[in-house]
Amino acid sequence: MILLMAAAGASSSVTPTAVKFAAAGHFGAIYVSEDGLTWNTQSVTGVTFGNTDIHGIVWGAGKFVAVTANSMVGYSTNGYNWNCSTIAGNHNFRSVAYISSVGKFIAVTSTTALFYSVDAVNWTQFAAPAAPGNLYNWTSASSPKAVVYPNDSSGTRLFAVDSNNVTSTIPSAGFGGLYNYLGSVAFVNNHWMCGGQAFKVSTSPVDSSTGLPTGWTLVRDQTTLTTGGIRAMTYDTSRGMYIAVGSGTNSGNNGDAMINKTTNINSWPATPTSLASQLGSGVSINCVSISPSLGIGVVGTSQGAYYTTDWVTFTQAFNLGGDIFNIAVSS
Repeated sequence: MILLMAAAGASSSVTPTAVKFAAAGHFGAIYVSEDGLTWNTQSVTGVTFGNTDIHGIVWGAGKFVAVTANSMVGYSTNGYNWNCSTIAGNHNFRSVAYISSVGKFIAVTSTTALFYSVDAVNWTQFAAPAAPGNLYNWTSASSPKAVVYPNDSSGTRLFAVDSNNVTSTIPSAGFGGLYNYLGSVAFVNNHWMCGGQAFKVSTSPVDSSTGLPTGWTLVRDQTTLTTGGIRAMTYDTSRGMYIAVGSGTNSGNNGDAMINKTTNINSWPATPTSLASQLGSGVSINCVSISPSLGIGVVGTSQGAYYTTDWVTFTQAFNLGGDIFNIAVSS
């Protein structure tokens, strides 16, 4: 497997829809896969992201869009050939999301400065939410009408952006007992989920007019898992399964990767399962994605990525030697 460095100007016979996964991480690395199993296939020249960390990547409007730690943004219609530019100022972008109802990309920085674009070329900054704190994670989630981000400097709030660029802050009191570190948020199966410390999970219905959460209910509480927590969540449509991944301390698994899964969003197993025997001791999970068309899931870790066909057995996709922060899926 060859490290694919993001670049513009290289030729490729790949069609725009061939690449299903694009994983972004340390060292300006973007790995791509057409089947979730083989990762991939060519190294291109004329590097445009350089060695800067690529924190966010998303698929929308027929293209992959990526954002970096040093004000750079880029897009690609096939995952191989990238067009990149730099936004004026010093911006440590943490994630990028896509609001499909208005065809708009929303990028957020570590200080919650917000930018939007409809073409991934021209970006406009707009008003940030009031006192949201700093973002430490590389995660966000979007419904067709809004984007929600977890975790501020105190780790107890979410903030949201709707399709009209109106921001709002959701305080910890709205999570039904989910408190402290809020590590992940997801919009899945027409529901909002958020996960936090000790693998606690809260859920919310969605407001059909705004796309925002309407009110949170704690559905999984936990007191025996004392540290760590959920870093990413998703829904496997082919199996009807909700997935939460992260790390924690449980039965001696200090900081090891862990997974919890259920077919009932309101009822989760009491104890997450350690993945240390498969991913390695001390390897943590940053993100998770699944291709609905392939039924293959991929987790990005502190060392690279692993794929799974059943959420039980995980096989190494590639070893980056650094973090994979986010994984975008085209279909």
